[in-house]
Amino acid sequence: MKSPLARLAVTLAGVATIGLFVPSARADSVTLNASSTAIESIATGSAGSDTKDTHAYPTMVPESGSTGKATEGSNSANTNYNFTSTDLNETYSLAEDGDYDQADTDSQIYFSVAADTSYLLAGSLTEVGGGAKDNYVDLQVILQDLTTNTILFENGQTSEMTNNASFTLGQQHGDSSNDLSGSISGVLVAGDQYEWSTDGTIEQLINLEVSATATGSFDLYMPAPLPRSACAGLLLLAALAIAKRPSAARKLVRV
Repeated sequence: MKSPLARLAVTLAGVATIGLFVPSARADSVTLNASSTAIESIATGSAGSDTKDTHAYPTMVPESGSTGKATEGSNSANTNYNFTSTDLNETYSLAEDGDYDQADTDSQIYFSVAADTSYLLAGSLTEVGGGAKDNYVDLQVILQDLTTNTILFENGQTSEMTNNASFTLGQQHGDSSNDLSGSISGVLVAGDQYEWSTDGTIEQLINLEVSATATGSFDLYMPAPLPRSACAGLLLLAALAIAKRPSAARKLVRV
């Protein structure tokens, strides 16, 4: 006859086994806060004298679109986006023509997920030209849990003296300043509100006719919600551990 603890172990094992076959909630429900989410492309002429900017305001997932090209003289910026339940993706192209000119892309994406979901951040900026003096190149990414007021990841890389600067998210390749903290991968908690902000900039800091272009991308991957089978496996291990322990009744008989 099985002891109560042994019967409990069998029950827990059964629950765990069933849990392996229960489909977990999908992260299809990535909900954007449409009132706050925005993507911007900015082109600026000499010393900020003239600026043109274009915007996109994503409202849902899935959705794709573009800010449209912002053009000021020979300076330009354009940002495209493709948001799905597994990847919030932005790609951009920038061009500046020297003499204090600037091109910039930035975004603030506010969202939540319906199930606890793993995340992985990626990003890049690759410049062509710009010169090796007073050539400002900047990449910034922050992922923040607004509900708990916690910065999950932050990376800033800035160069001012590098021709053909190149940045990869998670690195510290700036010749002027670098900031790296948090985790580039982790877990998004269901129901919490998040802000994912990105920025890529190229700018000529002095009066030199040294032009530059840059391309790059930003991604917030959400490959899968955390499976219930993970919890089920823990239950199974606990059940097996209990089953192996001598029952209190058996100990009393031995005494």
